[in-house]
Amino acid sequence: GPRNGEDASAITLLLCRIWDNAPELFSFSLYGSPVTPQLLREVPFPFQRLSTLRVDADTSVDAFFLILSESAATLVYAKFREIQGRASQRSKEISLPELQSLDLGGSGDSDGSSPPLTRLLRWISAPPLSTLRIRFDREWSLESFLIFLQNTKYNLEHLELDVTGLTEEDEITCLRLLPFLESFDFTPSEREIDEDDGPEDDDNFQGEHFMAALREFDTVTGKFVVCPKLRKMTVDYFKLFDPTTRIFSDMIEDRWRRFPTPADFEVEIVISGITELAHQADEFPREMLRLLALQKAGMNITFDGESYLEELMYVKPLGT
Repeated sequence: GPRNGEDASAITLLLCRIWDNAPELFSFSLYGSPVTPQLLREVPFPFQRLSTLRVDADTSVDAFFLILSESAATLVYAKFREIQGRASQRSKEISLPELQSLDLGGSGDSDGSSPPLTRLLRWISAPPLSTLRIRFDREWSLESFLIFLQNTKYNLEHLELDVTGLTEEDEITCLRLLPFLESFDFTPSEREIDEDDGPEDDDNFQGEHFMAALREFDTVTGKFVVCPKLRKMTVDYFKLFDPTTRIFSDMIEDRWRRFPTPADFEVEIVISGITELAHQADEFPREMLRLLALQKAGMNITFDGESYLEELMYVKPLGT
């Protein structure tokens, strides 16, 4: 950002010339210095004519809402790498009639420098929105998120939520409201593995209730009750692990076999802390073998982590 009045004037003049010579400019990426209301006042960014915006810099909450307000009429795709600071009191929603994709990032749960992003969403109205990604977020707010879903007319097709405090029941509540959803991803960006803890110690453990909800089937319509259009799920295996059941593999097999075009159904399994899990669980290799058997039977299952099987066999050889 400008460091003094002379610098600001020079930069403003230069940027005005750039915008004037680029009347067809619809896509814009912003890098570098933190984005603040002061910077937006000093530099005449052409937000009002953009359809695509990427902000790869720390953005204050107030600057975030200012940018959305200025670009509201034309914005189709928006990505903000990291939103910072505390939100000012708001009383009015921002209407984004063209917005189809929104990608927001925070700083995680470590330092609290980012606001809870789901609490910002309640002030956004975007009926055409089909894709939402929330990364490194904290202090999940179901109330705010439900207001946001109402403002988007429940049209989401792709949902990625990486938020601390997001529970199994809240996930089910949200999924039940999204009949057009084609993919979801609730895996965390970061997690510290404690060898004394199992997934039942995780607030976001996906267990029997989650699997049962995704298996509910309406024999009259011939469709699943929850997310009938779902074709891809990305899951964190650590959250699904249960040594006494195979409810996860049962659920994905059911969804796969009933999908109109089974070849298009996809499951991505994120493996993290594999060594710790293998040490804890006698049944872990058998469950993994079931998933590998489904993969061999034709289900499109991918494992995020190239060395997962090698680590697993090193810790617990097959058949033990």
